[in-house]
Amino acid sequence: MQIANRDIIGNEEVKTKLREETDKAVKNGIFGVPTFVINNSFDKDFYFGMDRLPYIETRLRLGLRSLLRPPIHRIAFGDKGPSTGANKGKNKIEVFFDFASPWTFLAYLRGHELRGFGEVEWKPVLLGAIFKSIGTPNAPILALTDAKRNYMSKEMARWFSCNGSAIKFSSHFPLRTILPLRVYLADNRTIDCIFRGAWQYDLNISNAEVLSKLLDENGFDGKALIAKTEDPKIKQALQDNTAFALDKGIFGLPMYAVNGDYDRIVWGQDRIDFVKDICKGWKPPVLTTQFAHDPKTRSSKL
Repeated sequence: MQIANRDIIGNEEVKTKLREETDKAVKNGIFGVPTFVINNSFDKDFYFGMDRLPYIETRLRLGLRSLLRPPIHRIAFGDKGPSTGANKGKNKIEVFFDFASPWTFLAYLRGHELRGFGEVEWKPVLLGAIFKSIGTPNAPILALTDAKRNYMSKEMARWFSCNGSAIKFSSHFPLRTILPLRVYLADNRTIDCIFRGAWQYDLNISNAEVLSKLLDENGFDGKALIAKTEDPKIKQALQDNTAFALDKGIFGLPMYAVNGDYDRIVWGQDRIDFVKDICKGWKPPVLTTQFAHDPKTRSSKL
């Protein structure tokens, strides 16, 4: 058997085939594995990661209609759910966010999905400060290879489309969000118009004049709210939230925590179904390796 294996490894036809397949993958924008391609459609039906299998299942079941709905999700307990659902609706769900992230905007748009699972608290943090602390580029998407950045753009469009929402990527990216986050702390009802202003109307929400006008147009007193951002208590609250997030191992956004269990934080709007599972009683295993607990070993989407 060992001789046969050596013959295969040294076979020039096999070597050539491997080189050809690798070259084909690179030419078509594949940057990592596992990558799934449906019907050789590298442009439209190209999915990276085993966590995209539910999306692929939806695509195969519904065809192009899948672009108009979220992917199928198989909850951790199987189709019947957990054996006891006593805690459903009585949970505290923290969502760590920053207006700087389009993925977090999508998490906000999907927030209604969590209403039946518990009380949702939107906790503002400074993503840039988190990135700086753990050694991540200020705008990770800009540091990606062309192939991966192109894929991420398609992935973003795909997720917004299947959730029935629009996005206009900000021409002001990366956004400075200290001011709008302080405005949110002054009045958390502003979250909707600030998110939409940044990611649907391409407004520079870091500019006080632009932000004030946006707030006025949405029924708030922009000037008064901007003035409140100078309150030392509001400034300190944002700093404290960010320090707290770092202490709990948060490295990217959006990040979810259920009932203060920071050993089981959930990263990404595309994992929102896992949040629902945890609310129903699922207790995923907690890794004990250094990789699991050292945020500096982790990477971020955006």
